[in-house]
Amino acid sequence: MSDKILITPYFGKLPNYFPFWINRLKVNTNLDFLIVTDQDLSEYDTHSNNIKIVKMTLIELRGLIEDVVGEKVKLNTAYKINDYRALFGLVFAKYVGGYSYIGTLDTDVLLGITSHFLDSN
Repeated sequence: MSDKILITPYFGKLPNYFPFWINRLKVNTNLDFLIVTDQDLSEYDTHSNNIKIVKMTLIELRGLIEDVVGEKVKLNTAYKINDYRALFGLVFAKYVGGYSYIGTLDTDVLLGITSHFLDSN
């Protein structure tokens, strides 16, 4: 387990390059990844010690965000998730507790070998 985790919420149809993106996560064993999605990922090879998958609906995610901010929020489309990125450490606290560094990652970012510039602990 790394002390760094990157969170990727993704709701809706997955991009055609998703298997390649998953492969880029798997080779970066110095990082952990949390994928929060409403999609069934069983057809993809997501089995890796550094990948955690949490399945939830957009409505469930909205509820988690509302719990953190203490009021109703507008989250009717997946695109609006970006408005709440700064809260991800709190919203996903039950999944990211114990990590020293929490960040976000989009599926349109293909990682190189991050161990060349990030320590593994």
